[in-house]
Amino acid sequence: MRLIDQYVVKQFIVTTLFSLMAVIVIFVVIDAMEHLDDFIDKQATVPTIVRYYV
Repeated sequence: MRLIDQYVVKQFIVTTLFSLMAVIVIFVVIDAMEHLDDFIDKQATVPTIVRYYV
């Protein structure tokens, strides 16, 4: 591959991975806000909540 092709592919992969991570973070935050009442009602600890999302 030519140098410019490698650069373009690298930039594409980095941008794609960054976008994927952003979508995952947004999903987790929205889901956490929706389940916040359940976590509070059941007195869930932080490690329990982290395991729920992992």
